[in-house]
Amino acid sequence: MNSDWKKLEAILNSYEIRESIMNSWEYLINILPELNVIKGFDQKSIYHDKDVLEHTLCAMEHIARINRENGKTNPRLMLAMLLHDIGKPEVFTYDEETSKGHMKKHQKASEVIAIRFMKELDLPEDFIEYTSKLILLHDDYSARDDESMRKQVRVYDESFGRDFLEDFNLLQEADVLAHSPLGQERITIIELRKKHMKLRFGN
Repeated sequence: MNSDWKKLEAILNSYEIRESIMNSWEYLINILPELNVIKGFDQKSIYHDKDVLEHTLCAMEHIARINRENGKTNPRLMLAMLLHDIGKPEVFTYDEETSKGHMKKHQKASEVIAIRFMKELDLPEDFIEYTSKLILLHDDYSARDDESMRKQVRVYDESFGRDFLEDFNLLQEADVLAHSPLGQERITIIELRKKHMKLRFGN
């Protein structure tokens, strides 16, 4: 870990995350120029009513509120949230006929940027693996019924552990709630996962 990580970690641990990020904006775009690209980036999607940066900040605020309520910090999760859509401009395409933007495989593009950035920060391999996995999987809403969700919860728990599963669910919850009203309809998937996590873990 280097001095840049220590400074970034302090930013990510702030409960006033929007203010913390914007007050450190020049520093942040110096160490991660891709942040400046997502600022004002119009996704041209019915599922998004915010640019990529504003969407990201709203999602981070949701996690920060929960962290405040629980009296804890979670820099791995907050870093994953900061970087989860960082690759969208790289893969963005625009359909002139439908006037819609598409960002296929943005999860992978974001993961690649995130891994490079975390290595530049000299973060431990287990930190990089955990955080990059959250980013890669963040847009997986494939489990939509009891049977598939029960399987997903079991597989994620056995493969990555309960902490990862809880962080993954919170990341998706924050992400969904930062979408447009149409995009927020996927919150039912988050609630379904919460039900099966409770059944598996008992609390």
